[in-house]
Amino acid sequence: MLALETGWTPDVLAALPLRFRAACHWVLYTRALVGPEGLPDTTVPIHAEPQVKAAAIKLRQHVEGIRAILFPEDDDGNA
Repeated sequence: MLALETGWTPDVLAALPLRFRAACHWVLYTRALVGPEGLPDTTVPIHAEPQVKAAAIKLRQHVEGIRAILFPEDDDGNA
């Protein structure tokens, strides 16, 4: 997928530093999960109708689940 996205040849990809290539793969993975716009705003409107608030809370929970996948905690429990 990296070659398709960038147009780089296999030789170029093989010559990339491993850490940079891994970062490129991570970007492709995150874009596949959240799209090019990134994660949506999860602010719950205070004065909205109850249905709107419920939908916002549900969206927030969904986004938090995606965040947990993309940014897992360190071994010591810190994000």
